Formats: sequence, C-alpha cells, structure tokens
Amino acid sequence: MVTMGRRAPDSTPDLALSFANTVELSRGRIRDRIATPHDLRSWLAGEFSDKASIIESLRSPPVARTVHDEALRLRSAIRELLETYSAGTAAGPGTILVINRALVTCTITHEVVVSGGVLTVREQERGGSPLALLAPIARSAGVLLAGVDRGRLRRCAAPRCPVWFVDSSKGGRRRWCSMARCGNRRKAARHRERNPPES
Repeated sequence: MVTMGRRAPDSTPDLALSFANTVELSRGRIRDRIATPHDLRSWLAGEFSDKASIIESLRSPPVARTVHDEALRLRSAIRELLETYSAGTAAGPGTILVINRALVTCTITHEVVVSGGVLTVREQERGGSPLALLAPIARSAGVLLAGVDRGRLRRCAAPRCPVWFVDSSKGGRRRWCSMARCGNRRKAARHRERNPPES
C-alpha cells in the first residue's frame, strides 16, 4: 500500500465528500453546484489548480458534456457508497463499476526522489484525458471508505439536507453538516414548536 502525502487535494478523502456534497440544501431547496458542464469545469478548476491544461479542454462542448455526464454518474455512485457503507450494507456492482471506470482513466506511476539526503517514493499521475480529472475523486472515495469508522460517517440529520460528513468530534455526537446552517434551523424550529405565537 502506498501512503500518500499532503501534495494535492486528490490525496485526501475530503475530496470525495466535497464532490458528493455538490448537492446541497440552500434556502429550503436542493441546489446542484455542478448542474451544467460549465459548473463542473469551475468546480474542478477550484479543486485542481495543477491540472489547468486538462481543465481547459473542457471548453470544447462535446468533451465537456462527456465529462459532465460521467461526473454525475460518479457523484451518484459515491453518494450510494456513502449510504450503503454507513448502513453496513454492500453497494451494487454497478456502483463499483462506475468508481472503477473513473479510476482506470489515469495511470499512477512512481518515482524515486532524493531531497536533502532523504530518499522517498512519490506518486506521479500520467493522464491527459479530460476524464482523468475524475480519477482522483474516485480514488478519494476509496481512501475515505477504506479508512473511516462507519459509525462516524453521517448524513446531516436535518430533513432534506443531502450533505455527508465525517464526525471527528471528541464525543462522536455531531448531527448536523453545519451548526450555523442546519443545526440552528432545527433549534429555531423546535423553539417555534414549543412556543407557538399567540393568536
């Protein structure tokens, strides 16, 4: 097993959660932050500043549509994996196929690097296809689920909120994606239930 360092956003499990959470609850409505190929390109540019040349290829409408369609399938697969893993059930083979299809679009090689007298092995991505932009997201989902305690993987307890998070709180009792957003809304709703306005 290769241990990945802190060299890029694709080396952390947070990338998979960030991608899964591009569907969010905003002002009481579900909002898709990658609803269009242009939205996806903007999101990818924000995550992968080191892949600007590949992201630039998404300016071509046919390429952008192809990558966007595959990205939406990948996001659905990751969300299904989060759901099934947290519930202790197995994901369907189609879900795993979508994840693996994204993974094979890029090739990881390794190189030996000597710096300051210390020898290390570093991963190098060799992938020029625009679809290769999705491989780090799929890899991140695998890293996340291989390393997280299933009891700490949660979907926000607020009704209709689709956001997933890993509860890293000391007591493991976090319920909301954000206390400032969903937690406060729920507190306010409970307060209104207990104290209805006088007629």
